[in-house]
Amino acid sequence: MKQWLIHACLTGIVSISSPFAPLGSAQEISQSADSQQTGDPQQTGDPQQTGASSPDTTLSADDPSPPPAAAKAKEKEKEKQRPETPAKTWSVKKLANLDYTRVPNQRDRADETTQQDPPAQQNREQRCDLFLPVESIIAGQDSAAAAKADKKKSSFPVVVLVHGGAWVAGDKWNMERHARHLAANGYAALNINYRLSPGVKFPSHLDDLRLALCWLKANAGRYQLDVDRVGLYGYSAGAHLVSLLGCLQDEPAAVVQKTSLWQPADPRWGQLPRIQAVLAGGPPTDFRQVPERGTFYQFFLGGTRQQVPEQYRLASPAEFTSMQDPPICLVQGESDLLVSCKQTVSFAGQCKRAGIDVTLITLPNHGHMTTFLSGQLNQALLDFFGDRL
Repeated sequence: MKQWLIHACLTGIVSISSPFAPLGSAQEISQSADSQQTGDPQQTGDPQQTGASSPDTTLSADDPSPPPAAAKAKEKEKEKQRPETPAKTWSVKKLANLDYTRVPNQRDRADETTQQDPPAQQNREQRCDLFLPVESIIAGQDSAAAAKADKKKSSFPVVVLVHGGAWVAGDKWNMERHARHLAANGYAALNINYRLSPGVKFPSHLDDLRLALCWLKANAGRYQLDVDRVGLYGYSAGAHLVSLLGCLQDEPAAVVQKTSLWQPADPRWGQLPRIQAVLAGGPPTDFRQVPERGTFYQFFLGGTRQQVPEQYRLASPAEFTSMQDPPICLVQGESDLLVSCKQTVSFAGQCKRAGIDVTLITLPNHGHMTTFLSGQLNQALLDFFGDRL
């Protein structure tokens, strides 16, 4: 029990009020199936990217005044350096504790008043918070102009966030700061809870993620969600779930069926949006090599590796890598004692050999939780999804 509490605290229950660490250097290895490198968000012109501010070209008060001709030339140079499109940030609206098990059909859409906070005694696991960019603040423009600019954008790319906690603990509030960060930069962020072990076993957790994606697609019109630009982001146990779902996307139906409790004829299979990008932080990716005495794996998978080897195989993202998998970004602390950096590097190499567009970011002197709280992960969310969605 003591070991469980320590592990749950490390992997699932973290304070969202802790500040991000300052941005620092990180070793980044990028391999694209089409041999293209990730672009600089400042050069793409994507309005969802805020990036760094424009360079300061103001003369110091201590500088000597340049001659008139030089001043004009300098002013022209400053004009060239100014971006054509003003920097944009978004204010954020949060819709809390929506029930994603209520997937409305086209004729009978659930009214938003039915999706308020549930009574405390009811299940709160299959709930989600939706963070939406609702208006923009554009430098140098008044609110009317900003509102007019917003109307030109018909829908937002979506990132679904999945918390960690060793599949037995954790909550969506762990990911709220990242959800707000994404929404402030022009993404709709769907932050979900899911059922936990030992109450349920694999693949129920994965089915909850699938169900949240069905809800997303069913409500796309209401919330201006672009279902053709959907990404997944998870950390720790959540990183495992998003990695696995991404790797399963192009597998034959007979294989995917083994990782779900849904029946083959279930109409929800046809309601899943296609995943365009996956970002996984501290991801367990190969359960075929885990220690036999891993208690959390037993809770999650229903037994030891010797007792249920097929469950351990089916739950391993490394079992299903193939060329058609969506682009994936792996963020890993080199000093992580909970998820081996060696395993993540090996998985990145496997993805590369399979022809997957894979980016590996390793953070020196970072452990499992310091990686989660790092500024590098915060920036990776914008860089990766900005380039892939």
